[in-house]
Amino acid sequence: DMYHGLASMGSVKCGAGCANLNDNLLVCGGYDRAECLRSVEMYDPARNVWAALASMREARGRFNIAVVADKVYAVGGCNGTTELATVECYDPALGKWTRVTSLSLARSNTGVCEMGGKLYCIGGWNGQVGIKQCDVFDPETQQWTPIAPLQTGRYQAGVCSLGDRVWAVGGCDGWNCLTSVETYDAQTDSWSFAAPMITARRGCGVAVFKGKLYAVGGSDGTHSLSSTEMFDPETQTWSPGPNMSTPRSNVGVTVINDRLYAVGGFSGKAFLNSIEFLDEKTDEWTTFSPSTSAPSQTNGHKDDPLSRFSFSNSTHSLEVTPSS
Repeated sequence: DMYHGLASMGSVKCGAGCANLNDNLLVCGGYDRAECLRSVEMYDPARNVWAALASMREARGRFNIAVVADKVYAVGGCNGTTELATVECYDPALGKWTRVTSLSLARSNTGVCEMGGKLYCIGGWNGQVGIKQCDVFDPETQQWTPIAPLQTGRYQAGVCSLGDRVWAVGGCDGWNCLTSVETYDAQTDSWSFAAPMITARRGCGVAVFKGKLYAVGGSDGTHSLSSTEMFDPETQTWSPGPNMSTPRSNVGVTVINDRLYAVGGFSGKAFLNSIEFLDEKTDEWTTFSPSTSAPSQTNGHKDDPLSRFSFSNSTHSLEVTPSS
């Protein structure tokens, strides 16, 4: 087998929004050493190339995105100066971002996920403290509704849905990084504690992979972490997972087909533009991929999986070979 290095993003970033959009890896905003970003990049795993998509209407870092009914929602965050209440929505069919109803309270470092066709916004930072507030957005009514608050105010928690529950994993209460995990039951509108993680983590990425909830990287308050752990819903226990090749705090995580991707982040020394994935066959993280086909330079050809997305004249595929 021939192998190639996974192409890096066009810019370094952490605290970006990451999601699986039609089996491509979407990365929105984030912040680098200097500023919060409006830019949006998308990675095609089959071709190992990045392409630029329409930028968001606002610069956003320290935020998250989720896909609900084939549309991407970017929720809150920080523009570099202040926390944001604004929310915007990307429609791949139109190739542009539009404003939707804002949150009642500006917040950054909030957790976001889809469950049951609705968009959940969990905790966050209001500029002074970690908050307990949680809200749900219904795309049908275009309205945000408050739901039961978290039991522990937390920001930079990892949030995803698993088994009809929203999971809020770790984070920070303002002073301490947390091991605690809470789950939300929409039927009873209540939060309950689940088994705590092995390691306290804020800014970890979470995703469901192979039926387990993976917590990836983050910071323990002192160091960026390369470690991972996974929660087994059958046994209700956490166990250590394989280490990433690089420590990554404020990392983006998403699953595409049989790969769990970790995107960008802060290594403790540098902001990262690299990505890696957990290979389910070897159970190891890798920055290399088998060469199925040579990356092509073309955009928008009929056989191009990105052709259903619109590109402005200024965009190009960013084909970067990591110098490892």
